[in-house]
Amino acid sequence: MSGFKTAVTGIGLRRAAVMELIHKVREYCSRNGLLSMGDGILLAVSGGPDSVALLHVLFSLSKETGFEIAVAHLEHGIRGEESRGDLIFVKEQSETLGLSFYSESVVTEEVRKRDESLEEAARRVRYDYLVTLLHRTGLNKIATGHTLDDNIETLLFRLITGTGPQGARGILPKSGKIVHPLLSVTREEIIDYLSRHDIGYRTDETNFDRRYPRNRIRHEVVPVLKETNVRYREHMENFIRIVGEEHRFMERTAAEAFDRLTVEKTGDTVSLEYAGFMALDPVLRRRVILEAKERLFSGTDDEGGLYIPFKALLYLSEYHGTGSRTLYKKGPFLVQLRYTTLLFEKNLVKRRYKPYLYYVEDTGGPVFIDEIKRRAVFRIRGHVETFDNSKLYFDYRKLKFPIVIRSRKEGDRISLHNLGTKKVKSLLIDGKVPRDLRGTVPIIESGGEVIGIFLDRFGMANRCAAGFMVTDRSDTILECGLVE
Repeated sequence: MSGFKTAVTGIGLRRAAVMELIHKVREYCSRNGLLSMGDGILLAVSGGPDSVALLHVLFSLSKETGFEIAVAHLEHGIRGEESRGDLIFVKEQSETLGLSFYSESVVTEEVRKRDESLEEAARRVRYDYLVTLLHRTGLNKIATGHTLDDNIETLLFRLITGTGPQGARGILPKSGKIVHPLLSVTREEIIDYLSRHDIGYRTDETNFDRRYPRNRIRHEVVPVLKETNVRYREHMENFIRIVGEEHRFMERTAAEAFDRLTVEKTGDTVSLEYAGFMALDPVLRRRVILEAKERLFSGTDDEGGLYIPFKALLYLSEYHGTGSRTLYKKGPFLVQLRYTTLLFEKNLVKRRYKPYLYYVEDTGGPVFIDEIKRRAVFRIRGHVETFDNSKLYFDYRKLKFPIVIRSRKEGDRISLHNLGTKKVKSLLIDGKVPRDLRGTVPIIESGGEVIGIFLDRFGMANRCAAGFMVTDRSDTILECGLVE
């Protein structure tokens, strides 16, 4: 009788351990908003224990929560027959569970970039494949099998190679469309779950290759931590949580400062008041820079987003200067000082302003200037009582048609009242118009002579040539304005 009781108790413990793991994942996903009814989750399954546990745990949770799952596997072409065996294994696991299965093979070495390690190239190719597949299938999230141990190893790697509070948060529960349901689970719990459930998995021998930095951390550094304090995981998980919570507080503070200092914002640029930015505490200045980067690149499919090295962040936050110059450029992220503003730009495609020229034969209708996305509008008036600073006014009888609206040319000059003849380039420099925007400034020409310059977009008064200005004797006036 006692033997029978022992057997029953063993079965009960085994079932309890399995249910405990699923409950742990369920609670973690609920607390972090990772999985919801109606979601379509693409599971990244390599065949290793972590991703196989992800597959089976989420398969169980999908039935009770009501979300859809499908399986994706990328064969990297690194381990020959072993790698192809992984693909077959994952496909069979998916078919057994009745799930859609997607796969692709690639030779990572052939698509590896010059500055990438093989490990980095494999990771990039994998996420590129998953994101492409996500769009193709119409699913809305990608789930990976990263565990608490992966998170700790990632934190250690970042601390060793250089990071700040943002990197010290470790792997986030979710980043864009990527979710990590197993981040509260240890590798030991994963192996125990698979063993108790009698679920097989594949072993990747490269995970034991100590030439890779992360493997050295896993096999040489982490055992020392465990010997020092068996509860090291608990303490490091608490550290990651505390850093994350304090980071979110600083993010909110930085967002408030960012909004307060914003001078102008478009789809791919944002300008901040430079004096106000420099008046902030240096810590907050660094955070505002990161906030600008996040605002411009939020919603991208890249898991980690753009990384700004700490040295660059320190330089940007401590730079004191005047004038107009580029402070930082890496990939699509550009930071420029433009006299009184600090410009952040999402420079995905280098913006080039083309020269333009439009002839105006008849001032009855508007002229759309496609290169600057503005319409030139005209109005004939007999008298003007109040002059609008955003417009130009000419003595109509002195004009020679067609008049021309064009971009600046080298050598352009304009004759100004009480100032004499001035180079247009000098006026733009004195007015602190950024170098790359000077080619967009609309010039009005009549009879081969520059008669007007639209500068109000740049915080200056428009300029009208002295010989074409409205006087007391002007009985017909041409009013010209630019509207979006």
